[in-house]
Amino acid sequence: MLTRMILADAEHGRGGVVIDPKGDLITDVLQRLPEHAAEKVVLFDADSPGPTPCLNPLEGSKEAAVDNLVSVFSRVFSSAWGRAPRTSCAPAVWRCGRDPRSRGSRPSSCASR
Repeated sequence: MLTRMILADAEHGRGGVVIDPKGDLITDVLQRLPEHAAEKVVLFDADSPGPTPCLNPLEGSKEAAVDNLVSVFSRVFSSAWGRAPRTSCAPAVWRCGRDPRSRGSRPSSCASR
């Protein structure tokens, strides 16, 4: 049942996270995943000696990054979210997207570590 739900989300372009301690669910999902969704998969295998995946939420379009992070914060802190957090959060996230070593440039990518 979980496999079908995960595959349906992938087919409709929705993202998701699968945590599978045994590995049988993820193996089944990966074998049946649509091709258009397979290129977006990031697989973290704790037993793998390779580098761990990295997510930089400030990478890419600055406007989209700010919008996405403010949206996440508003959902996580919905019980305390109002006008003041909304008006102070966006400029704070916008400022975090700047590299303090240079004027206005973006933080370095995770890939460059």
